Amino acid sequence: MPKKILLINPPIRFRAPPYFHPVGLAYVAGTLREAGHEAQILDLNVVRGAPETVKYILPEIEYDIVGLSGLITTYRYNKELMPVLREAYPQAKIILGGGGFTSDPRTYMDDLKPDYGYAGEGEPGIVKFVEMIANGSIEPGSYANPNMMADLTKIADQAYDLLPIVSYLDVVKYGKQGGREASVLSSRGCPMNCNFCYHIFGQGVRYRAVEAVLDELEMLKYGYGVTSILFGDECITARRSFMTALCNGMIDRKLDMTWICYSRVDTVKEDTLRLMAKAGCVQIGFGMESGSPKILKAMNKRTTVEEMEAAYKLADGIIDHVGTTFIFGYPGEDDTTMQETIDFSRRNKMRAVVFYLQLYPGTQVFEEHKSRILGNFRTMGDYYSLLNDAGDPVINLTGWDNETAIKNWTKVRTEANGK
Repeated sequence: MPKKILLINPPIRFRAPPYFHPVGLAYVAGTLREAGHEAQILDLNVVRGAPETVKYILPEIEYDIVGLSGLITTYRYNKELMPVLREAYPQAKIILGGGGFTSDPRTYMDDLKPDYGYAGEGEPGIVKFVEMIANGSIEPGSYANPNMMADLTKIADQAYDLLPIVSYLDVVKYGKQGGREASVLSSRGCPMNCNFCYHIFGQGVRYRAVEAVLDELEMLKYGYGVTSILFGDECITARRSFMTALCNGMIDRKLDMTWICYSRVDTVKEDTLRLMAKAGCVQIGFGMESGSPKILKAMNKRTTVEEMEAAYKLADGIIDHVGTTFIFGYPGEDDTTMQETIDFSRRNKMRAVVFYLQLYPGTQVFEEHKSRILGNFRTMGDYYSLLNDAGDPVINLTGWDNETAIKNWTKVRTEANGK
């Protein structure tokens, strides 16, 4: 029997406008609808409000299931929203999911107390999971953790029509390219396993069909007037043959769209970069993370300063804008490594954004320092409630005291920009 299902996307950053639509929820909604269920999306990242005020904008419908997604950075918001949802929908089963839940299901289940949880990608098993809840074949308090979807050519289309999509498209974003800008995922996953990075899609890269990606770009252009794209892939250049086919497809279809993307320095070649530029790429971002060989090794970055320098210079001569990011405050960071990063960035005249290291659950560096976290916080949930998107330090793993660490982070952010 079809179920009435409400999927909720919490606010990502109150200090910033809604940049990119919730791709995961859009895929889940599309999958549920394809299976015959009545799915709706409430996007609180657009229709914003404190948890206690959300009750005034919740749809007055008797849903069978309410699904609440979110990143680890929305942990506190989701926790405060749970009693509001319980009061508004006492008859509904509440499922927690998303990247935050997937990184530490047990803490979410124990602290937020949903009826059920769902870890990982939604498409592989969400329809079956809903059926199990409906027929009572899964114990309350349980959570599912299905395997990742091996074949991305079989996923349902995103339910764009269930989203306030125009609210995202009209916001000036990272690229600042002008016109309407949308986000698209052509692949999932990353080929590497850096110690600081959490991969909700797992290690290794899976690809959508090139034609399906091109069809989505055409739909966005002609259906919504989109002129610019941000490819949200973790490393869009991981497979050269895929990147070549995608670029040639954009050229052959005469899409005439500008786009930006993220990459690794050890996955770019001159001919690929030139083809990307021809296909409309105007900005590429590299996660350099540090200019210190010592820190790069500690991070398991598996790149060298020399490789980073060569790739930056190559891309800077072909792509209009080359962005770089660094992570400050990794264990082992000291005056020498800090200066190495500053010198590296200034030497190459980089446009650098410098984040402070956050220990996200599901990462190697988190596991190595979990005891340090619990020594500073009463519970892991208390720690998650303070996490943010690397905008402010939460825990200091350097040899400096907290005041000096903040001072040095400010120094790097100021001096590492060579442009």
